[in-house]
Amino acid sequence: MTTRMAAESATSKSCERYCTFQRGNEFGFATRTQHASVMRALLDRWNCEPFDAMGRGGLYTFPVLLRKGMLREYRRGGIARRLLREGALTNRPIHEWSVLNWLFNAGFPVPDPLGVVWRKRGLLYTGAIATQFMESTNLVEYLKSPDVPREDLLREVGTRISRMHELCVFHADLHAGNILIASKPADANRVYFVDFDNARIASVSMFDRARNLLRLRRSFLKHGLRLTDFEQILRGYGPIAIPEWLQNAYDIRGAISDRYHRGAAMRVV
Repeated sequence: MTTRMAAESATSKSCERYCTFQRGNEFGFATRTQHASVMRALLDRWNCEPFDAMGRGGLYTFPVLLRKGMLREYRRGGIARRLLREGALTNRPIHEWSVLNWLFNAGFPVPDPLGVVWRKRGLLYTGAIATQFMESTNLVEYLKSPDVPREDLLREVGTRISRMHELCVFHADLHAGNILIASKPADANRVYFVDFDNARIASVSMFDRARNLLRLRRSFLKHGLRLTDFEQILRGYGPIAIPEWLQNAYDIRGAISDRYHRGAAMRVV
């Protein structure tokens, strides 16, 4: 399924939940029940407070009814980098909103997509997305804590990844930092997934399933997590054949990346 088809599908299923807004060349959606606060946060950063400038965009929190929202800006460093990496006509805000809305409507554990705004400047799109703020710990931090429940939770992670693939979503950056463990689960879900910026909605091949799992395995190695814990995720995922050559390729690429970053750190020092 293309981004356009996903957006149309998500929009048609959510027309009663969202309403649109426009200001000049800025367009967006916001949930009807929190329309004013979400729209003002997206357009003017109203009541927004910086959270932590990590990843590829600025992060803010803002109040929305009896809970908290999270707003993330889409940023790139330099026009050449943006054009080369993602193409001039990619509407990243609506793309990620469409994927999140697709998963949320299917009952998959992602933060509630509250709204999105985008604007076009020349050939480039910019914008922001607002979701429910999750009181959580990412999987890296969780597994580094002593004496936390592990086996059942890790199998749940694997089961959720399998379900994501069954819903035809390929996560472009499935690492342990993008898997959140809810601090106080309000429902049966303890595990949530975030950062669907470059995800795609299409049939997920066995090769792509293996790529997602090996990307996650790579993050375990990078952060010094136990591979026995990763094996619990594989048990939860279910039967899958990961080609040995592909695992070797990921290991080699990871080793090269580690060596490069060590060298860069030494040069800075």
